[in-house]
Amino acid sequence: MYRYACVFVAFAAAVSPVLAQAPENAPGVTWEAAPLPDVKPVQISLTTDMVERFVASLPTLLAMTRDLDREQGRVDPTAAEEDLSFVLVPYLFDPKIEAHINEKLAEFGFASYAEWANVAHSVSLVEEASDFTGAIDLAGQEQAARAEIEANKALSDEERSKAIDELKSQFAALAEFEPLPGNRETAAPFLERLRAARGR
Repeated sequence: MYRYACVFVAFAAAVSPVLAQAPENAPGVTWEAAPLPDVKPVQISLTTDMVERFVASLPTLLAMTRDLDREQGRVDPTAAEEDLSFVLVPYLFDPKIEAHINEKLAEFGFASYAEWANVAHSVSLVEEASDFTGAIDLAGQEQAARAEIEANKALSDEERSKAIDELKSQFAALAEFEPLPGNRETAAPFLERLRAARGR
């Protein structure tokens, strides 16, 4: 379920082949000096309209990704099973390509790639969690783990405090990958269409 805890690792893996293959005099963008795209997907509360437009946009976005992979000579083409929110990020370095991507997204009612990526991230978390029948009780699990730490007589006060701080940090990170309340119910009716668009 927590595959998306590695989204930034996936981003780095996606970008690296493009940077490695770009010739020094590649037209359109100076790769060495290109700023990092400002795409940092966050969970948002989904609406039926958002998910409908997102799923409708997928065939176009995935086809565009395949075309760009081929045009740019990527050795390892982007796979549809990768984190969708980062699928076109390697090409946002080129302003002309970014403008073209945003023009396509505008046809589906998205103001920018970043806006689309937030929906993609939120829907993907629901897809990851779809094998579970309900939300995971992270608060309950954290409370139980904390009680176990506090009851451990072998720990010094300093060790106990450090262990509790680490526990809080770990569960805070996990909570970011639990779908927001209501998102499962909103996105669930679209999951079959989503999987079909991804070739699953």
